[in-house]
Amino acid sequence: GVYIVTGGVSGLGFATANWLAHKGAGTLVLASRRGKLEDGLEEALETLKATGAKVLIEALDVTDRAAVSALVARLNAGHGPVRGVVHAAVVLDDGMITGLEPARLRLSLGAKIDGALNLEAALEDQPLDFFILYSSATTVIGSPGQGAYVAANAWMEGFARARRQRGKPALAIGWGAISDVGIIARDKQLGRRLKRTTGVQAISSSESLAHLGRLIALGDAAPAMQFYTNISPGAAAEKLRLINSPAFAGLGLARRDEGGIEGGDLLSALEGKAPAEAIALLVVALRREISLILRMPEEQIDTSRPLSELGLDSLMALELQLAIERLAGTDVPMVGAGNRKLADLAGMILVALGGEASQTDSPQADLVSALSSQHNVGTLDEATAARLKTPQEAAE
Repeated sequence: GVYIVTGGVSGLGFATANWLAHKGAGTLVLASRRGKLEDGLEEALETLKATGAKVLIEALDVTDRAAVSALVARLNAGHGPVRGVVHAAVVLDDGMITGLEPARLRLSLGAKIDGALNLEAALEDQPLDFFILYSSATTVIGSPGQGAYVAANAWMEGFARARRQRGKPALAIGWGAISDVGIIARDKQLGRRLKRTTGVQAISSSESLAHLGRLIALGDAAPAMQFYTNISPGAAAEKLRLINSPAFAGLGLARRDEGGIEGGDLLSALEGKAPAEAIALLVVALRREISLILRMPEEQIDTSRPLSELGLDSLMALELQLAIERLAGTDVPMVGAGNRKLADLAGMILVALGGEASQTDSPQADLVSALSSQHNVGTLDEATAARLKTPQEAAE
């Protein structure tokens, strides 16, 4: 029979095609929008063909229902029935949710959602042994900057369950990070960022595909949806508060300490401090986190400059927000934070921690002076300074 792998010309899609060939697949169709093998895989393709499999590389826009149906018809006429499909096509367009305009959202959703619906329609009369959809573990733990990608994967999981309820073969598998193929293999920095922000550690494609083989062998006895990922317990609990919720209690990933917030020492250090001292301590902690995000020495972080001028992009700003949650146990909105200095951000954190600043009688002028001269952290913007005024100062 014929086996179709959408997104099969690169990454985990190509690795899947190679795996299918070694399992005895007769005809493999590697479909992608460009219809061109990823550079550097030519030798791997020859190795794949050496298994005896016939390999067809097809240009296919899976969001075009007529094109998908036409391809299946050509395959039936020239190579026989389609016995299996792996829908691994993906379009990544990372960015903060605030920047997700409809056109960008449709692009990310279309490859997975429209692709799955179009494949289902075109393959309705085919004797399928399996209909596999590649989802992602991000649908349960989140992934900073990938809201559209996460939404598309979540839809596919429901789609797999719906097919199974209708007696159709379906399996959605939520992969974690894959170490040796695909985007993380090409971008090591992305892998490191993923580990920092979610605690997810990469696994090899061979291990992943071996597990896929077990699920295929189980057939309907396997769940319609399964996740396969490697999460570092400590890191996940530190980075993602969701992991500490009751929904994940059975996984044993939650923090073991009773203190609740990593960075409790910082909160203790802030107790009883005047605003100038508290903000200075917070700026030091923020500068340390930014140095880790930017991978540069702390002394090179100019705290008198706005965040955008320090080199933080939107995803890095989200990393900083996660760090603030971890250190101080509070949410500070990062929308528009690029124009703020670290002292402004520290002031916002201080206000969010419960209005400690309002308990002090320290004059506002002394606060600003202390920040600028004693701690070299710049001055507060007017809005933040106003929020830090005592009731008496505000009235005056």
